Amino acid sequence: MALKKSQLKKIIALRGEIDKDPVKKYSVNELVSISQLSRDILIKGFKEQYNLSLYHYQLHRSMEYAVELLNKGELVKMVALTLGYKTTGNFARAFHKIYKKSPSQWRAEKLQQ
Repeated sequence: MALKKSQLKKIIALRGEIDKDPVKKYSVNELVSISQLSRDILIKGFKEQYNLSLYHYQLHRSMEYAVELLNKGELVKMVALTLGYKTTGNFARAFHKIYKKSPSQWRAEKLQQ
């Protein structure tokens, strides 16, 4: 799928919006509204440009933010709450999907360095 320049600019701008607030979980409909692109062009164009679906990009960004918080010494429970997870277990599963270790393991390793 070849994107027009105007479509690519909108996708890049949308990524910037997601990056500004890694805690917010945008729905596809919200992202369509923000980008002013059709659902199909947004979904396919974003995946083509960044090799990640919109969902997975948002997950990666939120977990990158989680790492920032953990590296600052935040407790795992507080990071989970900050990111909007109802349980620490749900947060730990999402974190493990990305980093292949638990947030507690990550934090312990960073504190030892």
